Amino acid sequence: MLVTTTPVSLFAQNLVPNASFDHATSCPRTEGEVDLAIPWLNTLLTPDLFLRCAENENFKVPRPRKCTYLEPHSGDGYVGLATYGNTREVIGVPLVHPLEKGKSYFLQFWVAIDDVCERWDRGTYTDAIGLGFGEDNYDIPDYPALEHRGTIFRDTSGWTPIFGCYVANGKEKYLFIKNFQSDDHTLVVSDDPALIPVFDYLYIDDVAVIPMNPYPDTLPYCGMPLRLAASIPDATYLWDNHSTDSVRWVNSEGDYRVTIKLGKCESEQVIHVVDVDHGIPVDPHLVMCEGNALRLQTALPGKVTWENGAIGTLRTVDQPGMYQAQITNECGQFTQDFNVTAQDCGCQVDAPNVFSPNGDQVNDNWKPYLDCPSLERVELLQIYDRWGQLIFSSSDPDQLPWDGRFNQNLVPPGIYLWVLTFRTNKAGNRQTEYATGDVTVIR
Repeated sequence: MLVTTTPVSLFAQNLVPNASFDHATSCPRTEGEVDLAIPWLNTLLTPDLFLRCAENENFKVPRPRKCTYLEPHSGDGYVGLATYGNTREVIGVPLVHPLEKGKSYFLQFWVAIDDVCERWDRGTYTDAIGLGFGEDNYDIPDYPALEHRGTIFRDTSGWTPIFGCYVANGKEKYLFIKNFQSDDHTLVVSDDPALIPVFDYLYIDDVAVIPMNPYPDTLPYCGMPLRLAASIPDATYLWDNHSTDSVRWVNSEGDYRVTIKLGKCESEQVIHVVDVDHGIPVDPHLVMCEGNALRLQTALPGKVTWENGAIGTLRTVDQPGMYQAQITNECGQFTQDFNVTAQDCGCQVDAPNVFSPNGDQVNDNWKPYLDCPSLERVELLQIYDRWGQLIFSSSDPDQLPWDGRFNQNLVPPGIYLWVLTFRTNKAGNRQTEYATGDVTVIR
């Protein structure tokens, strides 16, 4: 008997290009040449690239250190940057594609230290390094999405992983690595008690941003067994049928739920399997807010061509109208129409209703997100306890979010009220508007 199957094998894509700095346009010859490892950027000052092919011994891998040599964590290269003092450096890179709002991502990079014999730090050791996101290559963030603090890097034997999970707000297009703390808030020690620390230097390798939702949201079923397979290194899986395999066979349409865990990260995904003989699910009427864009997504995966020649399952439109996608996959060819209309939606405030300021560098800060085409400026964010006492205020919550503290002490778990005051300008009509809500602090 011949059994025909439809495989859907998926490998979790690292959204960081050239993540281990192996691919370069040429070998480094001097300092400040991180941008040879395209598309990485010398975002601030002169971070350094180290590769095996370098002829200059100062930038050749393996890097000589105190009584050892620093091999890459993987591949043929890594970068180094100053993280303390007046010569702090920053590296940045555009992501393969922007992060998707509300989706979970596993973040990781590896750190190794310089030591007393090399470069300029002369036995200085620090604790702070982090990873953050921005909307463009100049948008260096003030707050990290992932950060190591509290334990000073002193292990000269190799590489230390820094990892955690992150829920995206949809504005993340560039990744940056730097020390996000001021010198006053960075722990520092020295081998020489008489030395005043003025400089520290760290090496970085294998930077990763991996989606925690590796399966497609929707898959076509056309009468043949469907094999779902995903690969996130070191992840565990738990399906709604109690299977713990990363692979699952599907023989009918329906919703299939899987929980994926990786380190401290946990994500739940529902895969919608659609029997194409019953037609494809569509939203016959889509509404976009005036002045905003709307992202269209086909109900089925496959090779997709839009009426304007665009390719791909996703398309962003900024005008109302009719749009059409032609979908070709293993089940056949399908047409999906989108009828988009526009309306004045006003200002939309998206505020997380729970956060956990417990110092684990995951979900430690809170702020509302404002989607408002007529916005002039945010004037004030205020947080109150249940007795009406003002415990936090910020005129720029993007740069100064709430860290769950009042008078420098963490507030107790519970519900707190927030008020956001902002100014809008609609065709010359300026108004002060307000948004309110509550947020629950957990530990």
